[in-house]
Amino acid sequence: MTPAERQKLFRAERARQWKLGVDLKVRTRETVLSLLDAAATNIAARLAGEPSEWEAYRLPALQTEVRRQMSIFQAGAADALIGGLRDGWDLGQALIDAPLKAVDVDLASALPRLNSQVLLAMQSFATDRIADISTSIVNKVNGELAQVIIGTQTPFQAAGKVAAHLGKDSPSASRATTIVNDEVGRAYSLAGQERMVQAKTILPGLRKQWRRSGKREARVAHMMADGQVVKPDEPFLIAGFKLMCPRDPAAPIGQTINCGCTSLPIMKSWEVMNPTEKPFTDAELASSAVARRATEARAARAEAEIRDVLSGKDKPAGKAITVGVIAPQIQAALRQAGATLVTTQIAVGDRALLHMVRTAKQARGTAVPPDMIQRLPTILSAPRDVFLEQRKGGPQLLFTATVPGEQRVATFAVKIRDRDTRMQIHRHNYLATAALIDPATLADAKRFVRLK
Repeated sequence: MTPAERQKLFRAERARQWKLGVDLKVRTRETVLSLLDAAATNIAARLAGEPSEWEAYRLPALQTEVRRQMSIFQAGAADALIGGLRDGWDLGQALIDAPLKAVDVDLASALPRLNSQVLLAMQSFATDRIADISTSIVNKVNGELAQVIIGTQTPFQAAGKVAAHLGKDSPSASRATTIVNDEVGRAYSLAGQERMVQAKTILPGLRKQWRRSGKREARVAHMMADGQVVKPDEPFLIAGFKLMCPRDPAAPIGQTINCGCTSLPIMKSWEVMNPTEKPFTDAELASSAVARRATEARAARAEAEIRDVLSGKDKPAGKAITVGVIAPQIQAALRQAGATLVTTQIAVGDRALLHMVRTAKQARGTAVPPDMIQRLPTILSAPRDVFLEQRKGGPQLLFTATVPGEQRVATFAVKIRDRDTRMQIHRHNYLATAALIDPATLADAKRFVRLK
């Protein structure tokens, strides 16, 4: 099996396992909500069968029926949630084991199964949370019934309010959805985290990568963390907090509740489709204000990182900084020109930044002003022109920008589908160099094809 074949099998099985985890949450949530809906239907039917004029002596019987229906819901929902956590725990381990087994690395035969004590504690906690929902609904519904007896509202009004407490859009349904998503997702994440820590002893190249959810209005901090890669026993840094995995129980609730992110296993030496943050699609940017804010924050972060490297505050260590995304218009033009893009991201290595402003370039007068290098994300998002340059070493994109007080233009050469093992970043388009050139140079139509 070639390295390329191994990586393809690994990624395919990892994607399949990830989808199984998503499907599990959906199924568990639908089961719990259907039980809540059944309770609402039965309580509504009982209320509809009552005479229009209720008497005080009827109240205990109605309250008993409400408690009975919610007990049925509680038992069924608890069973569904306990099963969901158990399956989530198994799938979390499988997210690590199965992709590796697909490439002939059998963790199951080399490592023990995970300690189930953590799972049992989580199941007990989740059951208590479901019980809280049941108790809360009983109290609210019985409170509405009592107000009919004392004459502060009509039976019709009470029925409407009872439906509001139990319906699909009710706070109770929303809370049940949150519990399922959080607890099943937490079991999944913790099992994967523990398995990766176990596996690092026999796979020293194993790493974990934070991947954002596809939610339209996710947390900006979680979108900003997308692509972050650390060792299995090291935490991700999310909004200044250290999280070992998404929904880490030790993290503040504000960083875990309703989180849909995932921690994916990757191998340090293998190619990664999106080595840093995954670019937002045009649809995401059009529909999500959070995605737009995250894009702006990413650009600001990149500019700060570049500034720290150029100022000497940060020493170059082979780090890659995402500085842009190839626009849809340029992507389409590249396809017409026969060039293939593996990813739309543009990265720059911290060593390359220093190369762009090195003394030799300054002596020749070809160095791009440092203040423009610092504004790379802004410049690449709105270039003056973009060319496809045909070279012996392969095609590259040439982004240009106007330099104030200078007749020459600044050019930024982006290599397509290249790799730099020193940066340990693979399958990316990266900015190799920058220079000032005479605009007349770009008039060579055989060498430069204008894309924008």
